[in-house]
Amino acid sequence: YSFTIESLLYESLKQNWGEERYHKVLANINSIMLATIAISGILGGFLYSINPRYPFYLCGIFNIFGMVISFFIKEPNITNKVKLSLNLYTDTLINGTKQLFGNKNFRFLVVLFITIGSLVVISEEVLDYSLSVQFGFDEKALGILFAIVYLFATVSSQIGNTIVNKIGNYKSIILLSLIMIFSFLISPLISGVTGGIIILIRNSLFPVFNIISYTEINKNIESKYRTTVLSAFSMFKQVPYVISAFFIGYLTDIFTAVNVAFLLGIIFLILIIPQLILLVKRKTATIQR
Repeated sequence: YSFTIESLLYESLKQNWGEERYHKVLANINSIMLATIAISGILGGFLYSINPRYPFYLCGIFNIFGMVISFFIKEPNITNKVKLSLNLYTDTLINGTKQLFGNKNFRFLVVLFITIGSLVVISEEVLDYSLSVQFGFDEKALGILFAIVYLFATVSSQIGNTIVNKIGNYKSIILLSLIMIFSFLISPLISGVTGGIIILIRNSLFPVFNIISYTEINKNIESKYRTTVLSAFSMFKQVPYVISAFFIGYLTDIFTAVNVAFLLGIIFLILIIPQLILLVKRKTATIQR
C-alpha cells in the first residue's frame, strides 16, 4: 500500500479547495471504505456458501468498474513531473526517506507514528483474529464480529475527526496510544463478549490514527516528495510486523494469544510512553515561546 491515494487527495485539496478540509474528506473516504468492507464481508460469506467462485467474480466486476472511473479522474498539477525509471525510483525512495527523517523538529513525531503504526499493523494482521478465537468466537461469530468492527470503525472515523478537530492532533494521539496499550494489557483478564468489545474499540481507533499521521506528514512534506515519503512511512510501519510475525505466531501457540497481547502491551508501553512524554515537553516548550 503506497499511500498514493492520500497524496493525490492532499494535492487536489491544496490546489482546489484548501488542505484544511483534508481531515474531513479523508474521514469520509475511510467511512465509505470501512462500511464497504463490512458489507462485503457479509455478502462474500453468503456468496461463498453458494459457490466459492462468486465472491471473486464480484470482486473482479467492481475492480473493472473502478478502473473505468479512474480514466476520468482529473489529476492535480504536481510540482515536478519526470519519467519513471529504476534508478529514479531508488533515488526518489532514498530522498523520500531522508525527507521523512530530515526535519529535526518533525523527526521525533515520525518515530512516534511509526511505533504506534507498527502496533496497529501487528494488531490488525496477527493478534486480533487469534484473540477472537481464544475469546470464544467460532467461524460465523467471527464474520459477524468483524463486520460490526468495520461498521463501528466507519462511525468512529467521523466521530474521531470531530474530536481531533476539537482537542488537536497531539492530545488525540496521546489518548489514542494509551487506550490501545491498555486494551492489550487487559487481554488476559477478559473473554467472550467483553473481549469482542475490546477488539471493536481498539480497531475503531485505527482510522483516527491514520487521519492524524497522514495529516501531520502531509503538512510537513513538500509535494514532490509526498508520495514517496508516505510510501516510506508505510514501509517502516510494516517492518516490525514482518520481523515479528513468525515469532508472534510461535509464541501464541505456546503461551496463548492473550498472554502474547499482554507482552506486546508491556513492550509498546516501554517504547511509546517516553515518546509521549517528549511530545508533551516539546508542545509545552512551543506554547511557552
